[in-house]
Amino acid sequence: MKLTLDNETIWLVGGVLTLLVIATALGQLLRIRVQGEQGQQTILNLNARIRAWWLMVAVFGLAMLTGGLGSVILFGLTSFLALREFITLTPSKPGDHRTLFWVFFVITPFQYWLVATGWYGLFAIMIPVYAFLFVPLRSAISGDCERFLERTAKIQWGLMVCVYCVSYAPAVFFLKIPGYEGQNGKLLFYFVLVVQMSDVLQYVWGKLLGRHKIVPHVSPNKTWEGFVGGVATATAIGAALWWATPFTPLQSAAMSLAITLMGFAGGLVPDVMPEARGRGLALRESAKIPPWSDAILGVYRLEGTVVTNVTEWARWGENKTEGRYIIASELRANDAPWTAGKSYVDLLYPGVTEKFLAITLETYQRHIGQYFGHTVPGVFTDEPNIRPAGGLPWTPSLPELFEKRWGYRLLDQLPSLNFEVGDWQKVRHNYYQLLSELFIERWGKPYHDY
Repeated sequence: MKLTLDNETIWLVGGVLTLLVIATALGQLLRIRVQGEQGQQTILNLNARIRAWWLMVAVFGLAMLTGGLGSVILFGLTSFLALREFITLTPSKPGDHRTLFWVFFVITPFQYWLVATGWYGLFAIMIPVYAFLFVPLRSAISGDCERFLERTAKIQWGLMVCVYCVSYAPAVFFLKIPGYEGQNGKLLFYFVLVVQMSDVLQYVWGKLLGRHKIVPHVSPNKTWEGFVGGVATATAIGAALWWATPFTPLQSAAMSLAITLMGFAGGLVPDVMPEARGRGLALRESAKIPPWSDAILGVYRLEGTVVTNVTEWARWGENKTEGRYIIASELRANDAPWTAGKSYVDLLYPGVTEKFLAITLETYQRHIGQYFGHTVPGVFTDEPNIRPAGGLPWTPSLPELFEKRWGYRLLDQLPSLNFEVGDWQKVRHNYYQLLSELFIERWGKPYHDY
C-alpha cells in the first residue's frame, strides 16, 4: 500500500515543502541580519533544525512512496539505531552479549516482520510478553547474576521504547479503516506532521515568550509558554487538517492533542543531561543595559572603581540610563568537528565524568576488559578543558559553592574577575582556588577511582 497522490496528499506535501522553503529563506536571512553571540547561536540552532527537517522529509517521503514495506524498513532501521544508542548508554556486561544478539538480530527483525505480514495478534504481545520473559531467561543462562535485575530491566525497557513503541508507526499502513481504504499512508503522514509541527511550534513559542521553565534541572529550554503555545497551535493545525484523515474535526483535535502531549513527554527523555554542554563566562562592557535574556548572569554599573550590582533593575527593565555597564553572561559550547560534531562537556558539572566513563571506558571493558591492568595498563585522556565555550570557566553550581566556601557572593563580584575593581586580587584567588578544587573533585577523583 503506497502513499496515493490524490488532491489531499498533494496539498499536504505541497504545504510542507512550502513551509520548508520559507523557513530556509528566513533562516539564511536571519543568519545575515542577526548580531550578537547569543542571537547567532539561536540562529545556528534554528538552521540546523531546518536542515534536519529537509533530510527527514526526503527520507520519510521516499519510504512512503515505496508503500508499507518501505515504511517498515525505515522504522525498523530507526529502531535498530535507537536501540544501539540506548544500549551504548546503558552499562552491560559480557554475560549480556548473547542476550543482546537475540534482541538486535532476532527479536527486532521479527517484530517488524509481524508488522509487515499484518499478524496483529502476535505483533501486539510479542515483545511485552514473550520477549520480556526471554530476556532474563537468556541472561540467566550466561551464569552472570551480578546486578541481574538492573541489567535485564534496562534491556527490556530498551526493547519497549526503541522497538515496540516505534513499530506501531508503520503498522498504521496496515489498518483496515472503513471508508478510508487505500489512504493509510496519508494518515501516517498526518501523524508525523502533527508531531513535527508541535516540536517546531513549541520551540518558536518558547523563544518568543518563554519565561517560566517546566523542569529546569532536566530540560532547561522547555518553558510553560512554549509548551502551551506549541501544543495549542499544533492541536489547532491538526484539527484544521481533519479532511486528510478518517476523523471528524473534533476527533482530529482530540487526536492531535494526545499526539502533542505524548510528543512533549517523550521530548524530555533525550534531555536528561542537557547540563553536560560546556559553559563559559563572558564579561563585556556596554554603554546601556541590554534586553534581558536567560543567558545574563548579572549587570553591573561601573563608576570609577566602584561597582554596583543592578541586575534586578536590568531584569525588569527599570533602568534606562546610559553609562558604563559590565554585562556578565553565560556562554554555551557549540557543536564542532573537533568534538565529532558534538559539543565539549562541562567537566565541572556533577555526574558528567561518571557518565563519560560509563559510555567510553565501560564499553572498552566489555570488549577488552580481560586485558585491563597488564596489556592495557592505563587510559590516556588528552587535555581536559574547563572553559570549552570560551571566556572564563563557569558551571551553574559555582555561585552557591563559592559563597559556601568563602562566605561572600560571587555574583556580586563577577566584574572583579576581568577588571581591576573592588577587591579583585582576593576574588580572583578564591575563584581559581575553588575551580581547582572542583576540577579535582569532579574530574580527577572519578577518573582515579575508576
